[in-house]
Amino acid sequence: MDFNSYDTRFFDDNSLPQGPKRNIAQILNAYSTMNFPDTYDLFGPGSYFGGASTSSSDEFANYPVEDMKEKQTCQLHLTLPLNQYCLTCSEMLCSECVKNHLSQNCHTCSLRTMKLTCTEVFQNLSTRIQVELEKYKKERQKVEETSGKVKEWQERAKQSLACLKQTFVDHIDKAFQNYEEVINKQVNSVEVMKETYEGYMLKGQMLLDCIDTYFNSPHNLAKAYRDSADYTNRVDTFIQQKPILPLLPDLSEEFPPPSPNIVAKIVAQCTNYSYCSDLVKHEPCSPLSDHTGIFKEFTPMKMKLNYDVNFGSFGVEDGQFSEPAGICVTAEGLIAVTDTKNHRVQVFDEIGCLKLAFGISGSNPGQMLYPNCIASCPITGNFVITERTPVHQVQVYSSGGHYIRRFGQNLIQFPRGVAVDKSGNIVVVECKVMRVTIFDQLGNVIRTFCAPSVMSFPMDICVNDNHEIFIVDNRRHAVHVFDYNGNHLRSMCGNGTISFPISVSINAVGELVVTDNHQSFNMTFFNQNGELVRAYESRNRHLQCLASTVHGVDKIFLATKDFRVYMYDCSKGK
Repeated sequence: MDFNSYDTRFFDDNSLPQGPKRNIAQILNAYSTMNFPDTYDLFGPGSYFGGASTSSSDEFANYPVEDMKEKQTCQLHLTLPLNQYCLTCSEMLCSECVKNHLSQNCHTCSLRTMKLTCTEVFQNLSTRIQVELEKYKKERQKVEETSGKVKEWQERAKQSLACLKQTFVDHIDKAFQNYEEVINKQVNSVEVMKETYEGYMLKGQMLLDCIDTYFNSPHNLAKAYRDSADYTNRVDTFIQQKPILPLLPDLSEEFPPPSPNIVAKIVAQCTNYSYCSDLVKHEPCSPLSDHTGIFKEFTPMKMKLNYDVNFGSFGVEDGQFSEPAGICVTAEGLIAVTDTKNHRVQVFDEIGCLKLAFGISGSNPGQMLYPNCIASCPITGNFVITERTPVHQVQVYSSGGHYIRRFGQNLIQFPRGVAVDKSGNIVVVECKVMRVTIFDQLGNVIRTFCAPSVMSFPMDICVNDNHEIFIVDNRRHAVHVFDYNGNHLRSMCGNGTISFPISVSINAVGELVVTDNHQSFNMTFFNQNGELVRAYESRNRHLQCLASTVHGVDKIFLATKDFRVYMYDCSKGK
């Protein structure tokens, strides 16, 4: 209630000048401190403005104001009733006393005005409370009506929970039944081996009997002589063709049962309930699952992320791109991006503020022509940049953007990825010839090897501290690992966890980070043996992902065809 709305009515029934006005809050406060006589209750039973008295002897009960004037008189002016109140002095007054108080600039108000004002105020407060109580009464009625629906929902929820529980039990029972079948199969392998050996021995005995028949019968000497070459071949074949035997269980070790984590993975995979992923710790499956195929490697549900930072636009000005084809992170945490069609490199901080730009279009020393891949040397901080058609070379610039050297002309073709190891050696992979070339810091070739039988379309490269080279293959959907001598060590991640990968890098804790743009931008973390650790998926669709890199443990920077760089923080999905 707005008390100021009563200001114009405070003194309507008072013919005397009233002095400066007070608002209604002051009036009510003054009333609470009024010095009435001990027997005078303004609003109580039998009071000046009150209702009927509880005592039959109260002669003032129900009297109108005019009839009570002579009952309550001023002590100074005995014939004048007390019908005013001084708000300043907190004192009841008659009409003569008011004049004296006004001369002292006091604030007065008639008792009738106070009565009317207070009555309306408290009636309004009472109405507000009643309205509020009525509202809650209706809300309670709604809750009461909802109670039945809630009980119905409870029954449905219990039925769903029971159904889910039974689904879990069914799938787990099936998994353990399969496990028991494996045990029985391995136990039966003993009988299978016995039968195999018996059949092999029977075949050999039949061959031996034929040979003895020829040897012990001189009448068949001519025939034996003619058939000796045939029997020689038959014996050689018998000896060379070993029987195919099943594998026996390793009796030196206990049979590895499924861990609770594997059981949770089976449940999550079979029931497709997303909250089952909370039960699953992203760890490799048991050795049994890798060999028997019963408990296959589990692909966790991808956690969805939004990008935290994005910067860049199309153009030739500072901070703009025409084709951000390559990206890397320096030891200082700066983001270097090759602006291919603008023939330059731009360096930003984590939030996209431009720190450095260098490069001039041209094929002379100190100039660039279509730079595409970039890496930062962990020792010197120098930028190592490859250039595509038409120059096909490697250039080295300082961390301040100053030209140092170039090399690789007539040695490399179609460079697709570049990495620098802890010793400063530069490793370049070429896409069309499936070749890897290792240079020292000065550009001298250390080693080169090709692997067309392993690689189909290499897209990116990184190296670890153990001189292992990781190459991501876009067409074979896998990561190939080589040593510096060109030996193919292993291929991994090709079990459907990645599709059309574009980049590979190693984070600060040694995890392998592979990104792809199949259906959405995917960020998948593996250990260096190819075992899945965790996986993320972008909620944002990108036009085309060109390159990406990892900074620290969880921050991934992505360069896209829409001329922007995005940063995803995977720690928010842990």
